Amino acid sequence: MDAEFSSEAQPMQQQMQQEVQEMYFAEESPDQSDSAAEDVANPVIFTRLESEVLSVAFSPDGRKIIAGLGNGTLQLFDAISGKIIGNPFQGHEKDADINSVAFSPNGTAIISGSADETLRLWDLQGNQIGQSFQGHKGRIYSVAFSPDGKAIISGSADETLRLWDLRGNQIGQSFQGHESTVLSVAFSSNGKEIISGSDDKTIRLWDLRGNQIGNPFLGHKNYVNSVAFSPNGNEIISGGDDWTIRLWDLQSKQIIGQPFQEHGATVNSVAFSPDGEMLISGSSDKTLR
Repeated sequence: MDAEFSSEAQPMQQQMQQEVQEMYFAEESPDQSDSAAEDVANPVIFTRLESEVLSVAFSPDGRKIIAGLGNGTLQLFDAISGKIIGNPFQGHEKDADINSVAFSPNGTAIISGSADETLRLWDLQGNQIGQSFQGHKGRIYSVAFSPDGKAIISGSADETLRLWDLRGNQIGQSFQGHESTVLSVAFSSNGKEIISGSDDKTIRLWDLRGNQIGNPFLGHKNYVNSVAFSPNGNEIISGGDDWTIRLWDLQSKQIIGQPFQEHGATVNSVAFSPDGEMLISGSSDKTLR
């Protein structure tokens, strides 16, 4: 199935997409007067919650944090004071783990992926926007917005990735190729490519039609828990259950140098700095490096 809409359905879906885009995703002028970084002079103690925290994300301006909880809810925080903002976001099934959360690029909406096999789109007051995103046949482990905020990608225990519009309609075919749970997904900075990491020990590159680009990235000896593009789109970073971090060349799909092996346990999360000059990793060995 082609990722483009059929000729009959395309105009209607484009109109619906535009309505949601204009309502919730119109670009806002950034506040140039100050930044969250200037305000955070000391460590922030966040309000203690009654459920484990499984996923977190900063708003683009750094002033808010969204947390996905093990009780099936989300909670918004003030990043400066650590205080709770508003009531929990309720809509996912009770006690269904919220494994992944992300802010829209302009910071006006949040997407969540859950063990209840759905994604849900929220405004910052905790109101669900539209219908739940239904189609996956397994737990959802990772979600991400496209750079322009017009699409969302998700990865699931059903071994697929799926691309969605903002109204919860799946765009085109599911991305099939992985042989186990998809644990991590990310868009390239230009929004034209998607990367995924899986329990099958591979990393795969996709176009927006769900076609795999070339062969998988091979090298990890266990689950690939986290993947990310470099800001310039030329490299990929990955972290896995084999306790390693690997830097890859996007074109050759070959590892650059040797694996980073400083962690003493599973590497759960990796990311590039905004300038692409540094890497950060988080591990089950209780350290960031």
